[in-house]
Amino acid sequence: MGSIDIMDIETSKKKVVAFIMVVFLTSMIIFLYNACSKTIMGLINSEDYIFYTWGSIPSFFALPVIIYGDVLCLSVLLPYSLKTTPALLKLIIPATIYAAAALVLGFMLSLIISIYPLGANYYQCKAPSIVSGSHYAKSKEMCKAREYSIDSEGETQR
Repeated sequence: MGSIDIMDIETSKKKVVAFIMVVFLTSMIIFLYNACSKTIMGLINSEDYIFYTWGSIPSFFALPVIIYGDVLCLSVLLPYSLKTTPALLKLIIPATIYAAAALVLGFMLSLIISIYPLGANYYQCKAPSIVSGSHYAKSKEMCKAREYSIDSEGETQR
């Protein structure tokens, strides 16, 4: 009698880890896109009231690398992964170089944005700390009006 082939445990572990990574990375892509694009479009459109955090720009620049990682993990799950995964693995070094450059340029651009557009055209509303995000408005009156509306909402809920 021949032996019964049992499913390869290592292959199934890899597929489970790849599936978890796909779910995690896809969620991360959606979250970062929604959070960062709102800030960036607010700056581009010169909106009256903006919430800006210094990590928005580097995170937005890192999105292509996260998408690449998502596609790489997804290729492990596909039945023709033996053909696609080696081709995707060749792109790891360029993706790593892009990620490092995106972080450095993103932090520099974030610093420039904090100094010039936000410092020249906006007033910083109450900032909780240096590393957390801050609200910016076109005028001090808008900051006070926004602060008053938030305070009045809090009092009505108590």
